[in-house]
Amino acid sequence: MFGIYNLHRRVKTDALVYLHPAFSNAVATRWKIMLVAAAGVVIGVLLSQNMLVIPQKVIFNPGVFVFNDIIVIFLAMMIADVIILYIFRNIGLSSASIIMVLFGLLGSSVAVSLVRIRSMRKTFSDLILFINPGDVLQIIGGIFVSVIIAFAAGVVVQFLVRLLFTFRYRLHFRRYGYLFGAILITLVFYFIMINGSGLSFLREFSVLPDSILRQVWKYYWIALVISLVFWYLLLLVMRRFFRKNVLKTIILIGIFALSLTMTTNETVNYAGVPLTGLASFNEWFASGAEGELFKVDFLTKNVHTPNIILALVGLVVALVLVSGKTPVKDPEIVLLPNSGSEDDQTALSLKLARRMTRLSFFLGERAKQFIPGKFLLWVQSRFDAARNERTGELQVISYDAIRLVVNLYLSVALISMATSLTLPVSTVFVVMMVMLGTSFSDRGWGRENAVQRFSGIFAFLGNWAFTAFLALMLSAFVAWIIIVGGKPVTITMIFLTAFLVVREQVINRRNFRKISEEEELINDKDEIEKSIDKCSRQVVKTIISANKIFSFTMDSFLNEDRAGMHRTLNLNEEINKKSRKQKDKIIQTISSVKQLDVDSGYFYIQINDYQREIAHSLNLLTVPLHEHLENQYKTFNASQVDDIRMVVSEIDTYFNFALHIVKEEKFESLDEWMNQKISILETLEQIEKGQIARIKNKEVDVRNSLLFFKAMAEIKNLLAHVVSLLKSYHGFIMVNRKSG
Repeated sequence: MFGIYNLHRRVKTDALVYLHPAFSNAVATRWKIMLVAAAGVVIGVLLSQNMLVIPQKVIFNPGVFVFNDIIVIFLAMMIADVIILYIFRNIGLSSASIIMVLFGLLGSSVAVSLVRIRSMRKTFSDLILFINPGDVLQIIGGIFVSVIIAFAAGVVVQFLVRLLFTFRYRLHFRRYGYLFGAILITLVFYFIMINGSGLSFLREFSVLPDSILRQVWKYYWIALVISLVFWYLLLLVMRRFFRKNVLKTIILIGIFALSLTMTTNETVNYAGVPLTGLASFNEWFASGAEGELFKVDFLTKNVHTPNIILALVGLVVALVLVSGKTPVKDPEIVLLPNSGSEDDQTALSLKLARRMTRLSFFLGERAKQFIPGKFLLWVQSRFDAARNERTGELQVISYDAIRLVVNLYLSVALISMATSLTLPVSTVFVVMMVMLGTSFSDRGWGRENAVQRFSGIFAFLGNWAFTAFLALMLSAFVAWIIIVGGKPVTITMIFLTAFLVVREQVINRRNFRKISEEEELINDKDEIEKSIDKCSRQVVKTIISANKIFSFTMDSFLNEDRAGMHRTLNLNEEINKKSRKQKDKIIQTISSVKQLDVDSGYFYIQINDYQREIAHSLNLLTVPLHEHLENQYKTFNASQVDDIRMVVSEIDTYFNFALHIVKEEKFESLDEWMNQKISILETLEQIEKGQIARIKNKEVDVRNSLLFFKAMAEIKNLLAHVVSLLKSYHGFIMVNRKSG
């Protein structure tokens, strides 16, 4: 259960991060990219035998434990992992799988070791006989060093590659691209086949005769030269004779290689513990001995996991990857929350990030003083933006195919080197640090976003430290209560874990439905009618949501339904968040979408502004009514209730008419609809006069009157904003269809 849950949890989130640029650059169809990645995943799992020794003997010394101890260690680690994932999922934190597995195993093995030490009447100093602190520290150091190396390598390699190809890479790629691609693919061949487990895999499955494999290993440099020449000629022929896009071919091979290397390194995270536990169970069951007497010293040797099991694991991973419905994450958004509001950005501007930014700019300015001016001018010329081939205008390419190639192949090299050293790393974070490094080299960092980028990195590292501490302590606690409580506690913890897994899946499905219902922003690939259709869906959903929240709010308040009011507040919070996100992204949309000229861009901004104002008016209406209800104050009297119900009915008709106008584009009915608004305002005027009469007759108190007039004022604002929304939408359609 743990293995399947971890597969489902990790692959559908982290494993899709590195595929986002491939989708964004339209390298191939989605299914082709996913199938290439899935093929790499299956082979990567089959090559992960060497990494599976980590949960067997790297963290602890299995020679001093018995079968019951091992089961407690693994079970406690799995339960703690599920609990932490559930907690992080609900508070919006990300988690590094290798950190959780490593410190989870360390915590539970320390707890079990201390119990064993006490039962054997030994001292705390004997803990070193049970734990391997040197190996643990080596892995921890390697994980954190890999982050620095990934960023530095991304900066240096991308700088050199950009000097070679520039942003106007198409011309230069015709000269050097075939050799460049052949070198990269040959390096992948070396890291996977020679330096990795590729040749061992071929020998085990008898793909090639053993004699040939020995010669390849002995004279591997000849194999590399042959590979270089072969791929150079193949890429050249593909371009010259078949007119294929060579760069896309190189990218697809890179996707396959990165999927393979990431899976090879990460299989231990989601399958290492279950597979080791299964191997221990099989050995114990075959021995017929008692669990308290059966020593698991066989784990000191490299326990070979049957290839059929690895193949099944690989197929499961591939199926989860291909069938995953989770939206692909933009890695720059994961580490760069600069699309949030100004308040969010300020909160993320940590002191350390600000100091690092100031230091970086200071060192950059000082370094320029020691570099010849002519060299700086030459470098600047290599980093000039490319011109659009059709319009001749300068265009800023934020993420081109050359950078994608560097990200893929450099990540393959770094992760493969770590795997060859049997060093688990946070592969997704290595990939993202390479991406940030190449972005830095391509001058994607400036005064506007450097603080946020550094802040994101430090936030991730801080999250790692918190995850490590939590995994260590929680797994140790779970192991201790399992030992003390015995079978009842063990069964209870297993049922709790199963409950959390099921509950998270329910929450995931609910959240996916919310995500799928969110309005899509216009992008540069949309035609005129597609842009209008997207804008129409935004406006329709805003009107429906506003009517629903308004009706539910007033109905819940008048019926003194606190539960209903609470649900309404949740709906109101959703529309507030949605409108806030749209408004935060509007400037980026206007600048990137070429179809939006000045006039249509103006109306599109107006539409988003009025959506935000509608959400704000609903919030100002709902919150005071909710507080009034929560404080158990007197609600409206019978005459006030009648007045409010009459207004709700008229506004419902008003919203439905607006919906009809937008859906059917019946803008000739705008005048008739506006007359409805005038009628509602006249009704509100009479209702307010009636309230004044009630005040004169001492029928209502001050609190009642203030709340009543507050509601009337926000209803008027809501009506005004809906009118402005429809007028802006009408203008958006007219301008776009006229230009189209």
